[in-house]
Order: sequence, then C-alpha cells, then structure tokens
Amino acid sequence: MLFTLSYISQIVGQPDGASMSALLAVSERNNRQRGITGMLTYGAGSFLQTLEGPENEVLALYDRIRRDPRHCDVTEIMRQTISERAFPDKPMAAHRLFRSTDFLLSVNTAGKGGNCAVSHMHSSFATLSARTRFG
Repeated sequence: MLFTLSYISQIVGQPDGASMSALLAVSERNNRQRGITGMLTYGAGSFLQTLEGPENEVLALYDRIRRDPRHCDVTEIMRQTISERAFPDKPMAAHRLFRSTDFLLSVNTAGKGGNCAVSHMHSSFATLSARTRFG
C-alpha cells in the first residue's frame, strides 16, 4: 500500500536558480533511492509539496523536511493511504510559478496517476499565488 503526504511552508530568504537546481537534483536522487515520487510547487514565497511512496519513507523524509532551515511554518495539509501514485514517474517533479496559466497546464499533464485531489490542490496553490503576488 502506498502513502501520500502534502504540506505547505514559507520559503526563508530568496533562493536563487542555482540553489534551487541543486536542491532539486539532490532530492531527485534521494527520492529515487527511497521509492518516493511527488511534486514541489514553489513561488510567491511558499512551497507546496506532495510526497508519495512507502509510508515509512515518506514520514522519515517529512520529518527531515520539517527541520530544514530553508523554510519555516511547515504545515501538513493532507496525509492518507493511496492505491496509486499521482506522479508515478516523477521522483521530484517541480514547478516554479511564473504565471499560473503555465503551471495549470503542466500540473494537468504531470499528475497522470488519477489523484484529482492532489492535482486540484497544486492548481489552487498556483491560482492563489498568482493572485497574491503575480496578479
């Protein structure tokens, strides 16, 4: 049985492209080794991430994430057992919000595992971010 967990947090500072690229590369490698997939959406000063995989691995990763100094106010918004992955081929799908319309198109193609709630959550985040900072 698979497990999923989603959280939102506030980004500390202004990470540049190089530091985000490094974070994503390390996360993708580690997630692949642990059987974790998911999506990280970031922009407007926030992260929204969905993790999915073996429950013990997802919970261990979330514990490390909560202690990471690159963000604060980590708030869990969903956790549940799932029958299939929303991001089956994505050890670390990531989308930076430049414009919400670009993101909404990409989330619809990235989350092909059938978990509409997860895709809707990421889409809603994109819309809210666009209204608060980019709109």
